[in-house]
Amino acid sequence: THGYEDWGKVYRYSENTKDRFYENSSVNSDPNVQKNTGYHQLDILQKLMFPLHENIDIILNGQYSTTSDIPNFGKLNDEKDGDLKFSEWR
Repeated sequence: THGYEDWGKVYRYSENTKDRFYENSSVNSDPNVQKNTGYHQLDILQKLMFPLHENIDIILNGQYSTTSDIPNFGKLNDEKDGDLKFSEWR
């Protein structure tokens, strides 16, 4: 619990997007879920082996990995004057 009974709980969250602004935060129906913190990830791996002789092989390895922006949750539950201090933190 890190010394706090409600450590890690998220009671409010921002529904703001790049196209929409909401002046006030929303109540989180499940404080154990960190809303708006998801991201997309793609990983591709390919291995090829070319046997040349009995004891000699050429092995090639190709890898590609990428992600969308990964939201930084560190400040998203800070409050100021009874509401969220930040709607996003990058």
